Amino acid sequence: MRYLVIAEDRSISMLVKAIRKYDSRAYVKLVALSKDLLNPQIDSLASEVSEGVETLEKVDLRYIDVAIVNVESQSTLCELGRELKKGGVPLTIAYVLYTSDFRDYRNCGYDFLISISSLVEGALGAIIGLDTWVEIPIHTFADINLAVCRVFRKARLGISLHDLASEVSGARGLIALYDREHHYVASSEYTLTEGDLLVVAAPTEKDSISMVEKLSKVFMLAERVYTALESRRPPG
Repeated sequence: MRYLVIAEDRSISMLVKAIRKYDSRAYVKLVALSKDLLNPQIDSLASEVSEGVETLEKVDLRYIDVAIVNVESQSTLCELGRELKKGGVPLTIAYVLYTSDFRDYRNCGYDFLISISSLVEGALGAIIGLDTWVEIPIHTFADINLAVCRVFRKARLGISLHDLASEVSGARGLIALYDREHHYVASSEYTLTEGDLLVVAAPTEKDSISMVEKLSKVFMLAERVYTALESRRPPG
């Protein structure tokens, strides 16, 4: 995957590290909007993941898969989001101080909004960690262990929410599903679609791991069936 990170503060380093945690082979292009970021430390980071720090005008957006933008000015943030979408970037992420500060993010061209006040690394992993379970423990107001998986290739397997719920019936925890538009899915007959977010919430890490293992078995069996059927399909 090819990423573009646009920032005007030193969050650029944290964002790159978070990307590499969930996509170790990622190609990351950096755009620094502040001259203060054009220093040896940032240049060193840039050399590890891309060809160096660029201006946005020099970036060919046709070859970018995911763009993450962190700027303080909402007007600049909005302008950049629209420019990125106009340039054809498939997945755009706005990174802000509080999500309530930027309610118009979709009209500004962004697919997702991440709050600096949240667990950014886990939130980012839930977006870019496609078909991968990401753990997000929350101990601020209660002990809740979340595990999330954004379905991508797994969506082709024809698995329904009922299939998953049946597998973890009686477990110490709950599962929920949100579609790509962030809407809660209530129908048990709903079939997983590309971009859906599957969420596991459990009281302990052990319970969370147990539920994830059970759900992973459902996907694994469905993958085997899918592969077997595809192998029998005539060419052409």
